[in-house]
Parts: sequence; structure tokens; C-alpha cells
Amino acid sequence: MISQFNDITNVVNLKRIKNPPLTIDTDNDKNYYLKLINVATGETTITMFVNGGERISTRLPAGQYQLKYVTGELWQGNQALFGPETSFYAGDSTINLIEDDKGSIGKIVTLKKVRNGNFTWISVSKNEW
Repeated sequence: MISQFNDITNVVNLKRIKNPPLTIDTDNDKNYYLKLINVATGETTITMFVNGGERISTRLPAGQYQLKYVTGELWQGNQALFGPETSFYAGDSTINLIEDDKGSIGKIVTLKKVRNGNFTWISVSKNEW
């Protein structure tokens, strides 16, 4: 299943603060467990649990990341995730966090339906997640 209703927005920070910001804004009908994978290394940089309807922010080193996430209701731990009801997703493009001598450009990723969204998510298998 492909969803084109999500959105990704640039956040410009001209205060020369290290590490661009990344904000995740979630839909309120489910909970989320997210992981960001550094495209250059293939390693998971960070994982985050977000209650549905909440917004979470962090700062990451500049680079390209792939965002993958699972959704469900009742968290059952890092192995079982949300149990048999877990749904697995991955963005089909990367999130670019930029930093230079003028400042940084982060992102706000909206994981809920919005008009004219510009970030596509695909349903993936547990093995692809």
C-alpha cells in the first residue's frame, strides 16, 4: 500500500547550532516506533517510540537517512514490537539533514494524512524493516 498523504517540510536554522533538527508529527489513531538509518553506513542511528498524536523532536548529525516505522496499539517490546497487529512502513526516499557554515536545515515529517503531501510511504514486510 502506498500513501502519498504524508508531508515533509524543511526547517532552516541560521543560528549555527550543530546537528540539524528532525521533528516527527504523528497521527492520533495509533502508536509509532521509528528508526532512522544512516544511508552512508547502513546503521540505525536512532530509534524512538512516539505515542499517537504526539510530536517528538531531536537533533541528528547532518546526512541522509531512511525513516522506517511500525505502528500499533499496545507496545510489547523491541522484539515483538506491537505483536501480531504490527504494521511495517518505510519511506521510499531519503530525509536529507544539511549543515554548513551558515547553519542547518532540518525536517519536519508528518505521519498523518495531509493534502498535497510530498513524502511517500510503502508498506513493507518485517524482514524489510
